[in-house]
Amino acid sequence: MEHALVRSVDAYRNAEDKVSAGCLNAYLALNRLEVDLLTPWESPELKESAIALAQRCRQAAAQEPPGSPSIREAAIQADALLIERLLDGSFGAASTDARKTALDEVLNAYTDALANLTVTPSELESIVTRIDLLARFFAAKDVAQHEAALRRTARQLGNLVTLLQPTRGGDVSPVDDEAHDGRRV
Repeated sequence: MEHALVRSVDAYRNAEDKVSAGCLNAYLALNRLEVDLLTPWESPELKESAIALAQRCRQAAAQEPPGSPSIREAAIQADALLIERLLDGSFGAASTDARKTALDEVLNAYTDALANLTVTPSELESIVTRIDLLARFFAAKDVAQHEAALRRTARQLGNLVTLLQPTRGGDVSPVDDEAHDGRRV
């Protein structure tokens, strides 16, 4: 699995280089970072660089001129924040408070991003399916590596899926429900 992930990261990086021509393509960069989350980091500097790129994507999306963005464009800021929190380890932190804070921050970002748009069920499904897929990848890594942080990350991603789309059912613990006062997108 790891070899396939590394090849995917390389493919996204090549696409970024070809498309961007000096300009940041936040969509491609975030797709690459999503896959890169699941690969080992060669150095702390590379991981810090990935966090900085996620922050840069979020800032670039925030500076987009107002208008009628697509759902994908509207969600870029929230996607970038989610990736940033996955990269910095907040979603898998040992501290319950840190995990709740990160989950709440990301949930608020998605809620704010989608608040003034008409979102069809299939559009929301697209966002949620991507997050669910990440949760499954983190769970698979935990099965292979037996790391509590991976397990906690997978669970938090599952919680986010359920909070964004309650009809999916899921794995929101009572502690996490209290942190969100029953809010749903």
